[in-house]
Amino acid sequence: MGNGGREATVKTEVTLPNNNKGPVSVDYTMYRTAQGWKVFNVTVEGASLVTVYRNQFSQEINKTGVDGLIKLLQNKNSGTVSTSSKG
Repeated sequence: MGNGGREATVKTEVTLPNNNKGPVSVDYTMYRTAQGWKVFNVTVEGASLVTVYRNQFSQEINKTGVDGLIKLLQNKNSGTVSTSSKG
């Protein structure tokens, strides 16, 4: 536990069927809030979900600006945009 007892990392391993490479590490970074523990980040085999999204958002902001990013996220949340992307 870190950050004065307000942050913890829960380390897990997931075993996938028909996977000869062994278990996959999945770590959850959690923060304690007034409402209880909340997951802040998920790291799979060392790849941080927060970092991946930050990089994707940065690319979109560079292409279309903050308003373009907001519009893209609104469209994805409403289901009007395909989850696959070009390039």
